[in-house]
Amino acid sequence: MSTAIELKHVSYRYQDDGPEVLQDVNLRIRKGEWVTILGPNGSGKSTLAKMFNALLVPDAGEIVSLGYDTRDDQHWPALRRRVGMVFQNPDNQLVAPTVRDDVAFGLENAGVPQDEMRRRVAERIAEFGLSGLENHEPHRLSGGQKQRVAIAGVMALAPDVIVFDEATSMIDPEGSREVWSAMAKLRESRSMTLISITHDVDEAVLADRVIIMKNGRMFADGPPREILRDTARLKEARLLPPFAGTVADKLTARGLELTEHILTEEELITALWTYKQNS
Repeated sequence: MSTAIELKHVSYRYQDDGPEVLQDVNLRIRKGEWVTILGPNGSGKSTLAKMFNALLVPDAGEIVSLGYDTRDDQHWPALRRRVGMVFQNPDNQLVAPTVRDDVAFGLENAGVPQDEMRRRVAERIAEFGLSGLENHEPHRLSGGQKQRVAIAGVMALAPDVIVFDEATSMIDPEGSREVWSAMAKLRESRSMTLISITHDVDEAVLADRVIIMKNGRMFADGPPREILRDTARLKEARLLPPFAGTVADKLTARGLELTEHILTEEELITALWTYKQNS
C-alpha cells in the first residue's frame, strides 16, 4: 500500500523559548488507511493534525503529504484542497446562510463551474443525510447535523485525505454516533484515507490502526485490539479503556465466561446473548 503522509523526525514548538510540543515524531500513514491518533490534552495530537495539510509546519524534520513537502508554501492551496479538515467546533467551520450554500462554499472558492458545483453539492447533501435541510440555517441544526454539513463541504472538494480533529468532542452522544457513522461510510464506500484525532477510545475502536501520543512523542502504534486492550499502557497514557471492554472484564471477574478481546457494544451484546443461550 503506497504512502499518503510521512513524517520524519518532526519536532515543533509554539514559541522559540517554549517547550517542544512534538518531539522527533516518525510516522507513515498509508493510502486508504483509517488511523486514529489518541491522547489526553497536551499530548500533541491536535498539533500533529495541523501538520498534515501545512496549517503548521515543523521546526525540525520533514513532512511529505500526498507528495508535497509541507514547508513549500507554493503547494499549500493544492494541499489543503486534497487534505480536508473537520474541526472540533462545527460553528467555526460553518460560514454561509444555508446548508446548500455552506456545502458549496469551498467549491466557489476553488472556481468550480456552476453546473459541476450544483451536481457535487446535491450529491454530498444526499450522501450525508441532509436532504430536506438544504435551505435551513446551519447554526440552527443539531451538533451532529452541523458536523455532517462540515463533512459534506469538505467532501465536495473531493479530497484524498480527511482529518477529523476532535470532531465529536463538542457534540452530544447521538451527534457523535452520526459523525462516526459518516466516517465509517466514507471508509467503506470510498476507501479514503481517514485520520481521526481524539481522546475518546470508543471512537478509536473503528479504526484500522491506533496511535497513542504522550508528551509530544509517539507512545504506541498498532491495531485497535492490541492497543486498546492493553489497560496498563492506556493507564500510563492517562486514557480510559473502551467502555464495553471494561464491562466485559468486570463480568468475567464475576464468573461469566465471555469471549475474550471484547471492544465494542455489539461484541458485548453478542457475547452476553451467547452466554445466556449456553447457560
